[in-house]
Amino acid sequence: MTGTGTQADPFIVDNWPDFVTAVETSGAYVAFPKGGGTIDMNSVAPEGIQQVQLRCASIEGNNWNICNIYTVGHGAFYLSNNLTINNLNFLNFYGDFQSEGARFFDNDDHNHQYTFNLCAFSGVLTGTHDRAGLFVAGYVYSKIRLHRCAINVKLDGNTKLIYSGGASNTAANMADFCNIQVSGTSVNSLADKYNYRNCYFSGKCLSKVELYTVSNFNVFNVDFTEAEGFTCYCENPNAINIINTDILPSGVTGGTGFTGVTEAQMLDANYLAALGFPIGVD
Repeated sequence: MTGTGTQADPFIVDNWPDFVTAVETSGAYVAFPKGGGTIDMNSVAPEGIQQVQLRCASIEGNNWNICNIYTVGHGAFYLSNNLTINNLNFLNFYGDFQSEGARFFDNDDHNHQYTFNLCAFSGVLTGTHDRAGLFVAGYVYSKIRLHRCAINVKLDGNTKLIYSGGASNTAANMADFCNIQVSGTSVNSLADKYNYRNCYFSGKCLSKVELYTVSNFNVFNVDFTEAEGFTCYCENPNAINIINTDILPSGVTGGTGFTGVTEAQMLDANYLAALGFPIGVD
């Protein structure tokens, strides 16, 4: 590891032990070398990792990948400071969460915000507790911000994509311009209210969908056909969130703040533009 951890001279890390040391340093600035690379946790901690305390101020990933993180019984990362993570990918992880405190990214006890820009996430999460999930902000003023991220997760048990608990309903607590694919047996994966804006959802899901008022202009091309008692609801009744009715349960055509369209209509830019959906049309 090189650098002093300041904004002008960040810690430069290219392996797991140095990464943990750097990110657990309060207020530090951390960066990976430019050009990209991979840390394969199968060769570092095949039996699982201890929870990492994210006390640093910033992580510049420079398109590095941290692959094959395995965690059981507890979360992978706990946010202890306001933090921005740029261009760092967490791929092929597996989390087995059985307790309330088991979340992959956890921000539960403080008035903090964690922000991810241009990051990718893929893996499998399972757990019985209703607060288990990929991103968790359980404290009333804690926030999760995702910008131009790609997510592909299998959520089993009661795990959720995002648990925002009592988090504030503001644009600071939002995912925007994200590509999100969900699958798995969880009936809660998209059930917790959160703000999504200009996001594209795909995959197959057993969950209902609930959105906060800042949400708008999302596309749900998700197979909900096996979701029992499916509903979709946005607190902003004037929102234009598109949902594919060809893959909804029988008899469901949409919901408050959702506009149902067929798959053919979803591919028709002129039709979507006529609904008020912001899409470019020649």
